[in-house]
Amino acid sequence: MTFEIIEVKSKQHYGMCAALRTLVYVTEQDCPLLVEFDDLEEQATDFLAFEDSIPVGTIRYRLIDAHTGKLERLVLLSQARGKGYSKQLIQRILDELSTKQGISRIVLSSQDYIIPLYEGFGFQIVGHGYLEAGIEHHKMVLNL
Repeated sequence: MTFEIIEVKSKQHYGMCAALRTLVYVTEQDCPLLVEFDDLEEQATDFLAFEDSIPVGTIRYRLIDAHTGKLERLVLLSQARGKGYSKQLIQRILDELSTKQGISRIVLSSQDYIIPLYEGFGFQIVGHGYLEAGIEHHKMVLNL
């Protein structure tokens, strides 16, 4: 099996990301479509993951100020889970953001069940939990 991550630069690849996000967040997790697709889509840099040339995952980041990047929308299809692909997607974002001049921290909003994955990269919980689209979340921060 081959696994590859590309930066999204075409509408076709963005459409694949959107389809993955719709399947996982909207269909599997019952997140409202209008919550999943926000007015920040144009500001984000998306990445698309392929297993044997089949799109299986996506992740994006945004710069929210001169010193902070935000990791968002990590998705893997069920058949691609448990293979370490999430770690590779997260690492790709960390590598991208660590090379951007002035970026000193990365934030994210984690669903509670996946917090240990992010803690493995050094992210720490900040503040109290909250509901986002009806799902328990915590804000997490990684200082670079």
